Amino acid sequence: MTTQTSSASMGAVSNHGASEQPAYWSGVFAMSLCVFALIASEFMPVSLLTPIAADLHVTEGMAGQGIAISGAFAVLTSLSISSRITHLHDHWLIRHPDGFVYESEKRVNCTNPS
Repeated sequence: MTTQTSSASMGAVSNHGASEQPAYWSGVFAMSLCVFALIASEFMPVSLLTPIAADLHVTEGMAGQGIAISGAFAVLTSLSISSRITHLHDHWLIRHPDGFVYESEKRVNCTNPS
């Protein structure tokens, strides 16, 4: 008498008819670049606390609190944004933030005396 064991009963999974999907490494690269930029932008102001405090004529602790509050808003936004934008179209999500950045740059340039 022979004993037959199938690979499925031993926990092995076979994908013999499944079509393989290509890996999207450009997406992985883009996400890695965004994470790097986010971390760099979060830590950069910390190294500039002394000059920021000197320019604003406040203590370094007060300048640090100003930077920390922006981090708190970033955390709250990241936690709540996915539930708020699910009904919006993709083109709106791409174009409108760019417009906000453009408008803020215009206003900064108008107020800059140089």
